[in-house]
Amino acid sequence: MNSKLILLVFGGGLVLAGGGAGCSKSAKGSSGGLEPSKIPAAVTQAFAQSPEETKQAAASYVAAYQGQDAASAVAQLRKARTQANLTLRQREVLAKAMVTTMQQLRVAADSGDAAAKAAWHDYMTSR
Repeated sequence: MNSKLILLVFGGGLVLAGGGAGCSKSAKGSSGGLEPSKIPAAVTQAFAQSPEETKQAAASYVAAYQGQDAASAVAQLRKARTQANLTLRQREVLAKAMVTTMQQLRVAADSGDAAAKAAWHDYMTSR
């Protein structure tokens, strides 16, 4: 009887450990940003069928991003993320774009870009 209990407890522990390992691995993989060169096309494609106002908010972000103005890109991206009725796909694309854009903002701020420093500070204090 005791050996069955030990086997049950040990087996259950392996299932939990194995399940936990799988969850952490998938969570790490899903938290990355988009490759920088793919952001404009991904955002444009995700918003192609959106109402004009929503499409314009996304286009403003893409324009700032392509202009390599990290501070403006973050502001436009934050505005795009507040649009009503975003689809799950649009939210996913914007979230991944945010990861990459914030990385670029941080690099710009660390390089001495005053606007990027201010945008970084604003973002960090508004969280």
